This record gives sequence, C-alpha cells and structure tokens, in this order.
Amino acid sequence: MEEDFLPLAKSKSKFSKVKKILLFLFAILLVLAICGYAYVKYVESRLHKDGELARAQKVMSEPLPNEPINILLLGSDSSQGEKARADAIIFLRLDPPRKKAILISIPRDMRVKIPGRGHGKINAAYAYGGPKLMILTVEDFTGFSIHHFVGVDFEGFKKIVDALGGVDIYVDEPIIDESRKYAMHIPAGYHKFDGETALNYVRYRHGDPKGDLGRIERQQKFLEAFMNKALRLKHALKIPTLVNIFADNSRTDLTISEMIQFATFLKSLEKKDVEMVTLPGIPKTIKRASYVILDEEKIEEILYHVREGLSLKEFKEKSAGSSQKNIGIKILNGCGVSSLAEKVRDKLVSKGFRIVEIGNADNFNYEHTVIYYGSGQYQKALVVKEHFKQAKIVSKSKSSVPTIRQADCIVIIIGKDYIH
Repeated sequence: MEEDFLPLAKSKSKFSKVKKILLFLFAILLVLAICGYAYVKYVESRLHKDGELARAQKVMSEPLPNEPINILLLGSDSSQGEKARADAIIFLRLDPPRKKAILISIPRDMRVKIPGRGHGKINAAYAYGGPKLMILTVEDFTGFSIHHFVGVDFEGFKKIVDALGGVDIYVDEPIIDESRKYAMHIPAGYHKFDGETALNYVRYRHGDPKGDLGRIERQQKFLEAFMNKALRLKHALKIPTLVNIFADNSRTDLTISEMIQFATFLKSLEKKDVEMVTLPGIPKTIKRASYVILDEEKIEEILYHVREGLSLKEFKEKSAGSSQKNIGIKILNGCGVSSLAEKVRDKLVSKGFRIVEIGNADNFNYEHTVIYYGSGQYQKALVVKEHFKQAKIVSKSKSSVPTIRQADCIVIIIGKDYIH
C-alpha cells in the first residue's frame, strides 16, 4: 500500500516546488513593478517640479476623446536664465483617428500680438512669461487649444543627439559661420552630426540670405532625420539613458506613459503620414529689428487644412503654382548642346514659369548648372531649384558676367551635369 502513495507524494512535492517558484517569480515581478513605478514617479517629479510649468498647466486644455492632440514644442538656451527666448517653436498635432501627424514651424521672429504685451516677436513671449504666456500667445495666434507643453534646452538637445550616436544629415550647400563664439565649417555632402554640430546647424542663420526661414528649413530637415533614427527598434535599450537626459534638461507636463503612447503612435506612421509646414511670412525690418510679417491669407488656409484634417500637399502645390507665375527666368545654354535652352524653356513653361529670354552663356564650359538670384530673389531661386536638383544657387553679385549681374530676373545657366 505504501508504494501506491509514493507517486502521489512525489506529485505533491513537485506541485509544492512549482508553487514556490511561481510565488518567488511573482514576488520578483511585484518588486520590479514597484521599483519601476517608483522610478517613473521619480522621473516625472523631476520633469514636473517647475513652478512656471504648474502655472502653464492651468491654461492648457484637456484633449477630448478621439480628437487630435496639440503639443507645443520649444527649444531654448537655459544659460540665458528665466529671460531665455524660444529659439525653435513647433506646433505638433497628433491625429490618431486619421493616423497622421503635422508639425507646424512658427518663425521665431514672426510679429504677433502677445497678450498683455502688445505686438512683438513671438519668441519674446517665452522671456516675458515663460510657458504660460507662450501657450496663450500661440493659442491666440492660431486659434488652436494647446493640450501639452514640451521645452528642451540646448544642453539636453546636444546630449540626446550624442546618446543616439549622432544624426545623419545631407547638407546641400557649404555652411561657414564665424558670427558666434564658435567657428562652424560644414562642407556640402553627407555628415554624421554630433550634438554640438547638430545644435549649431539648427541655430545657424546669420550667413543665410533666408534668415529665420532658412533656419526653420534646417530644423525640419533635422527633425525628420532625428525621428527616423530615434524611433528605430535598436535604440530601445537606450530609453533609460534618454529619459534621464530628458528629465534633467526639459520641462513638460507629459507623463512617462503619455510619452511612450505618443512615441508609439509616431513610430506606427508611414513617412507620407507625417507632414511638415512653415507658417509663411515676409521678412521686414522695423525700427532696426528683424521681423517676419504674417501672410495672413496663406496662414489661414494652412490652419484650415490642419483643423479639418486635410492634407497640406494640395496647398503646397497650389502655393508653388501661384508663385511660379511671378518668377521671370532667363535661360542660357552653358554647355553647347544644340537647342538645349529651348528644351529647358518648354519644360519650365509647362510648369507655369514665365520665361523672359533664352540664349547662350558667355562660354560652353560650364560643368554645373547655376541659378543666379538678385536682391530679394532667393525664395524664387529655391522654387526654381526644385526642377534642377543638381543646380547650385549663387548670388548675382558673385558672377563675373555683367549681363548676369544686371539682369532683373532669375538667370539659369545650363551646365553639362544637366544632360548626364
């Protein structure tokens, strides 16, 4: 009889061991969960300890269920203290129901009404009243409610880029800038930017004829490259490091779970589902200060598209089409290929451009296609360059040919690279 009970005894013994192992594993998981929760709350306490942020939260709205979420993103120099102005201003709209995201860059020199302060540059709102006044200014300016705020200082920006191992960027034209305390020399071509170089790249504007608008283009280009790298699966192991850097150099009302939720949403989107646009304006000097004056008609059209969840592609194409009609172009054959100027003329006419004149250049030895622009024509030259990807953009003042320097319109010299 005793032998009959042996299997049962062994079975009970095995069950007891399994139960102990399960209880032990459960205890470990419970401890890890408690530690994880404590860590999350510790990180959030570092993010949310800002008194100004607490005041800003009182003016922010709760997003409605199944509605888009609006986040104001700012980059600033914390070394300037509480009077720091916003260097980068981006309105991010996440639209889960439509599975899309829109990033709207607002020129920091854009002249708007700042509540309680009158008209001024929009980036001054941050220096006057911190996140709260900046949120109120953007809400008043755009008509959108702000649901969340994220501010990152320059040190945090550099450390995050370095933690990712750098960000790959293609530079179209060489950048040389010695106007600040640093000397920046970046040749054209592909580069892996470390944090310091990336910061200089997105802040550079003094040598750019487009000024603040040119800087925004670089910021958008960097953001696209940064998101492509940051959202890769292989960087998941770096999340604790990135979270700590973010906590030490940022201010936000977002919880860790919300950050993960929004990052997951962005990762799920295809490239075509993420659109970027810059609010348009006209550079103008007022009392020795540089401003960007609102193009109210175009801005209202952009905001309407965003509000209704419509694609901005049609707006951009329409905007480009209307601007092309106002661009006069002189086409010169610089490589000697027969009838090349006529062929380029026909191509540009079909795109809506106005051709003023065609002919031959001063010689047929131009290796590269060159687009020459005069004072106030840089934006037009960029529109033209969209149809000549390999072309260089050069100021007329740098040409040795008198007829090019004196021309009132854009001048294109077609080089040998056009036919290869």
